[in-house]
Amino acid sequence: MFKLSDLILVSESQQKALASKRNLVQRDLMQSINPEHKSHALIISGIRRSGKSTLLGQIISQHQLNAFYINFDTPKLYNFELRDFELLDKLIESSGNDTLCFDEIQVVEGWELYIRQKLDQNYRILITGSNASLLSK
Repeated sequence: MFKLSDLILVSESQQKALASKRNLVQRDLMQSINPEHKSHALIISGIRRSGKSTLLGQIISQHQLNAFYINFDTPKLYNFELRDFELLDKLIESSGNDTLCFDEIQVVEGWELYIRQKLDQNYRILITGSNASLLSK
């Protein structure tokens, strides 16, 4: 089980890294993306290293979203489990953000239950993933 302080450190460093990707080459796909809905999650799927996180950063920037971001595909979050989402909820609540951006969330078993809960709580959800299991669930 993780500590809240660990999640805070991971999230803060990842937010900075994502912000540095916002000024890269503008993706053609940007023109057709509207992240304003809250009824369902926006999923950006593709092969590894194809620019999904860069696109996510550009969406956040262009649409001036008040976003919380975390990437689950890191050794620092290895063994993150469904029960650890309770700690993440505390971090999200303290952030005051209405948009949640989860990178490679499919590495956490049961992630779709958490996403459903957050949608029901009226959060805007953006997800990236390189695994076909994202769309099957």
